[in-house]
Amino acid sequence: MGQLSSSEARRHERVQLNTPGELILPGGFRQRVQITDMSVRGAAVKLQTATVLPERFTLHIQSLDGQKVKVCKCQRRWQSGARAGVRFLSAHTERL
Repeated sequence: MGQLSSSEARRHERVQLNTPGELILPGGFRQRVQITDMSVRGAAVKLQTATVLPERFTLHIQSLDGQKVKVCKCQRRWQSGARAGVRFLSAHTERL
C-alpha cells in the first residue's frame, strides 16, 4: 500500500492566502509574516528572514477590514528556511 501525499493526508481543507500577519515570540520580539495558506487547524507562513522559530509563539492575523485581529497560540510543526508550518493550539478574535 502506498503512502498518502501530505495534501491527501490532511483532514482539513487549506485555503490559499496572501495575508499579512505578525509573530510574537517569547520575550516580545515581533516579526511580520505572510500567511500563504490556512485551515481551521493551522497555517503556512513566510517569514521576512530565516529566523529559527521557537516551538511555541503567538500569531496575529488581521481581518481584511482592519477591524479585528485573530490571536492564535501556535506550535511550530516544521520549518524550512523562511517558510514554516504552524498548528493552532488556541485562537480568539479581538476588536481593534
